[in-house]
Amino acid sequence: MPEQQTSSRASFSIDEFCRRNGFSRSFFYALKRRGQAPDIAYLGNLQRITLESEAALVARMRRSQHLKERNARPGPTPPGAFSFAEAQRKRQCAFLPLNLLSRQTCTSSR
Repeated sequence: MPEQQTSSRASFSIDEFCRRNGFSRSFFYALKRRGQAPDIAYLGNLQRITLESEAALVARMRRSQHLKERNARPGPTPPGAFSFAEAQRKRQCAFLPLNLLSRQTCTSSR
């Protein structure tokens, strides 16, 4: 997300908001459907997004990205779970015809 531009204005239209933050209007409405869009102030028929709402959304998105990155780090395999190699071997064995299965190929070596 691009750095926020300073502005003397207190609120922006949806198009201006999207342009300022570098994403499309359709992405904005996808956020709105998921309940993640910034708060919208209604002034008659005008829809405005305040600087405070914009700042809150940017902070939320950065926090969310940080959590995703933190949770994506590989950790130790929990007890009872298969390693990637074991899972691959079990998957391959599941598709072998019975006459080709051998004890050595498809058994786990723990």
